[in-house]
Amino acid sequence: MQRHRARSDILKRVVYKARDFRLEEFTFKSGGRSRKFVRMTGYNSVAIVPISEEGDILLEKQYRHTIGRYIYEIPAGHIDKGERPADAALREMKEETGYVPGKIRSMFRAYTGPGHNTEMMHFYLASDMKKDKATPEEDERISVSWVSPGAALRMVKDNRIRDNKTVAGILYYLGFMCGNDIRIDKGD
Repeated sequence: MQRHRARSDILKRVVYKARDFRLEEFTFKSGGRSRKFVRMTGYNSVAIVPISEEGDILLEKQYRHTIGRYIYEIPAGHIDKGERPADAALREMKEETGYVPGKIRSMFRAYTGPGHNTEMMHFYLASDMKKDKATPEEDERISVSWVSPGAALRMVKDNRIRDNKTVAGILYYLGFMCGNDIRIDKGD
């Protein structure tokens, strides 16, 4: 793979700055032509695949204001400044679901959208759940439910799970970590 070095013919300016992120506009000049692109920088995040003793997966049904609808997701959130990713995963689990994992294990990490942002998402597997009280943020509307691995696969296949981090987390867990011969549950 070819690596590109920083070039002096790229002009950068901050277009918008918020508490947690900023938008930067770049102008790349090459061969007499210019091309503009924007990227978002500022934070990384975590996503967690919580599993029960029976092997079921905890899903959230969360209202997303951006798209104006509820969608199924695995718990996730930003890593606060100075916070370790594993600590952020534990915090997000408690806040969003009310479950506190006794064990947490790193699965993988990936860029969420390298064409427009620098966010790195750290994926974790959480187990040995203890129920506590959820403390969601004021604007979060979340309900949780346990689903079997086969039901989770069916939801991915039927496009009922439309969130990319959730699809990636579930498929990674079932494909590489589960160790079972998982079959898609038949639909109702």
